[in-house]
Amino acid sequence: MSTVSTSLNSSATVILTDFFKLDSKHPGTDRKSMTILYISTLIFSVLRISIAVTMINVKSALDAWWKLASIFSGGMLGLFLLGYMAPKVKNSLSIVFGTVAIFIVGFFAGNRINRFIKKIDIIRVVAVSG
Repeated sequence: MSTVSTSLNSSATVILTDFFKLDSKHPGTDRKSMTILYISTLIFSVLRISIAVTMINVKSALDAWWKLASIFSGGMLGLFLLGYMAPKVKNSLSIVFGTVAIFIVGFFAGNRINRFIKKIDIIRVVAVSG
């Protein structure tokens, strides 16, 4: 249990020191700092619990990592080649937006394909039984 609490406390401290650089000369800074620490600890704990629950049926963490890495690395390679072959593309945020766009398109396309496959399966069942 001490490892979990240490991890949560260190994550919250990183958020406080890296993103909220509060000046200690102002009154109420300690209270604001503690509020930020409490909220970020809560967010990290909920996030880690939800990840743990989703990993229940995964055979190994390495399998899950390779699946996620394969999803994002293909898009990153395409964006890298775009930046290399098209010198006019100089926006540094194109990698972030490109990866998000690839994820969203893949998510919705996969959802639509699964619905289409289910409709075909229903038609086959009706045709065979009818």
